[in-house]
Amino acid sequence: MEHPPIWCGTRYRTGCLFPARILVVGESTYPGSPDDSTWLYNQRIPQEHIDGRLHRSFGTRLVRALLGCDRETTAQIEAVWQSVAFFNYITVPLSGPGQAPSEDAWQAHHQPLDLRLVDLQPEVILFLSYRLWDRLIRNPVVKIEGGPLLEGAGR
Repeated sequence: MEHPPIWCGTRYRTGCLFPARILVVGESTYPGSPDDSTWLYNQRIPQEHIDGRLHRSFGTRLVRALLGCDRETTAQIEAVWQSVAFFNYITVPLSGPGQAPSEDAWQAHHQPLDLRLVDLQPEVILFLSYRLWDRLIRNPVVKIEGGPLLEGAGR
């Protein structure tokens, strides 16, 4: 089965901005419009944020959390995205943000996390979804150790 391509920043493997390779894993994909292709979503969202075309709070909150700041520059946005890898775990589009994936999506329509981890070899994984995290700790693909939550995480 073929899976949507992921974002891997140009400086991810050299870790120029952060002291560790950071993999950011979101839960799901949803189209911005009815004719929006979700196949390239993992690559399109970071690039649109770098280009100043992303008008969702997702990218802003992520960049600010990783930098620990209240405002970010265009250069900082690019530096963050070029220093991380990113993908959404569920590969079929949902109807909108906050929607829960179906059980079928969880079972059959997801990124191959184990293969992605072998390829990317992250040192830190930032999961952006409580539902995803809860499922992964119940059925771990890899050894999972609890870690600190970023400020504002809600748990």
